[in-house]
Amino acid sequence: MAIRLSTAIDRRKRIRRAAKHIESTLHHNPSARLPLTTLADVACMSPFHFIRRYAHAVGESPDASVRRLRLQLARDMLATDPDASVTRIALAVGYENVAAFGRAYRRQFGMTPSCDSRSDVAPATVTTCVVERPAIRMQALRVDRDISGHCEDGIWWAFDELVGHLDAGAVPRMGQDVFAVIAPRGGVARAAVRETTTVRDGCRLPAYEAGAGLELCLTGQTDAVWAALPQDERLHLRRDDQPLLLRYLNDPAYCLRRDQRISLFVPLAKPSRRSAK
Repeated sequence: MAIRLSTAIDRRKRIRRAAKHIESTLHHNPSARLPLTTLADVACMSPFHFIRRYAHAVGESPDASVRRLRLQLARDMLATDPDASVTRIALAVGYENVAAFGRAYRRQFGMTPSCDSRSDVAPATVTTCVVERPAIRMQALRVDRDISGHCEDGIWWAFDELVGHLDAGAVPRMGQDVFAVIAPRGGVARAAVRETTTVRDGCRLPAYEAGAGLELCLTGQTDAVWAALPQDERLHLRRDDQPLLLRYLNDPAYCLRRDQRISLFVPLAKPSRRSAK
């Protein structure tokens, strides 16, 4: 059932606020209590409506998000200090006893904390290839704010409005193929979505076309992609006068930074016949 655009945008902002509150709070204090009533207050919703809206947007319950993040933080602690006591780490991430921590850890990672050695785990990988990308027709919103600040101060208002249009237009989440258009000199210039004919006319946005061309495509975890970009030897062909296209492979407003995955398309100039010899 279609909803009003203002309602769709407002819901997204509220859920994003709660999701980021979970991540920020546990990052600074992994054992902090985050009761449902507190999270619902952050989102300015009743607990009943908050649970439903959060699960629809994020794909898991608020309790599941809190539990998963605590366990990820615990795993990081074990990797940083393999000799650390499992009991100490369990208490550090908010578990009252090591047995409950061990059961939760095994459900999450398929092994007990004492058996989980991450010393030989490979770092985040990035796949790269050169592609001849076809033109992509999109609907887009211009972004007039700087992205250097935190999410509340940065560009997420534009993505809230963009996805709000899609929700109001009854576009299924699987059809919400979201991009950021990055200006040649840096900074997100547009929040965009691949053109879809299922958006209701009243919810459509200005048209934008990402032109075809030869591009270097890097895919992986967000921080790993940006770290790998300047190291690629093919960048001597980069066209500095063309924007970069960033495709979000999951929703950046709701997932943890470490969970975010992107494909970054960097325009390249076709090598001349002389240079290719």
